[in-house]
Amino acid sequence: MKMKTKSIKIFELTVLVLLISIMSISAFGVGCAYSNENPLKLYPGESLDVLINLQNNEAIQLKASILEGVEIAEFLDANDVYSVPVNGWVNAKLKVSVPASASIGQEYAVTVSFSEVPGAQVGTVGFSTIIEKSFKVVVAEKPVVETPQGEGMSTTTIILLIIAIIVVIAIIWFLIKRKK
Repeated sequence: MKMKTKSIKIFELTVLVLLISIMSISAFGVGCAYSNENPLKLYPGESLDVLINLQNNEAIQLKASILEGVEIAEFLDANDVYSVPVNGWVNAKLKVSVPASASIGQEYAVTVSFSEVPGAQVGTVGFSTIIEKSFKVVVAEKPVVETPQGEGMSTTTIILLIIAIIVVIAIIWFLIKRKK
């Protein structure tokens, strides 16, 4: 009987420790308007600043890195470590530039990574979370911009002008002949 109550107490203590540990787990979120299913479409030579939203329920520092697509993407911020406030969010700015020599239909993959910067908490064991965000960049044809054309002279107007010029020339010719 004594062994049974001891086992129950150890089980209860283990459950309590797990519950307390779960309450202190922190996970951050990374959001972006583009994905592999919803690619960013740019034409050759075009650039666009993409905002990547970082959020968390606790103050945290996240280190950004580009894992794939370094030839077309770069972070615009001076520092690659982002400080996310308590229950807040920040935007990481990523500039994506498609080379002018890119072919229509060509695809690029961009993968960025955000990892927790370890804190200075003494005596605690921490798990570092890393979240990756990937999206495709598809090279699209540059849209043709139609320039509005001003209203030119109609055919009727041109014919009337020609007739008016002929009449003026005929009048001048008759006046010159009459004087002789």
